[in-house]
Amino acid sequence: MIDFELPEPTILLNRWQRMHWRDRRRHTEAVAWMVRAAVTPPAQPVARCQVHIQRYSERLPDWDGLYGGLKPLLDCLVRPSKRNPHGLGIIEDDDPQCIVRLTAEPTFAPRKKGWTRVQIVPVEGEGEA
Repeated sequence: MIDFELPEPTILLNRWQRMHWRDRRRHTEAVAWMVRAAVTPPAQPVARCQVHIQRYSERLPDWDGLYGGLKPLLDCLVRPSKRNPHGLGIIEDDDPQCIVRLTAEPTFAPRKKGWTRVQIVPVEGEGEA
């Protein structure tokens, strides 16, 4: 299992959608640096896994805002490519063939003390976990 923490909560979808494309790129790069500081990528990306993300913040977001805001983080976990230079190669891809289950959990945290916990559990075999 790969388990790590980021020092801030994931962004929410509404904020992400209102960002200029340049600011989105900067944010994704900042998330990649936080992930890089928190975990060492495995020698080979995880081919099939379950990903659980726990977002700690002072207010609980709605579900679409929570899940939609995971995009920059998930983009940082996948293999790097020409279209996604910030990928770190922790997992193969962020599609349903690689991530067989994605769960996100909103959790209360004191004001200005938000953070994020990410757990990646490898899954063996072809069937869904």
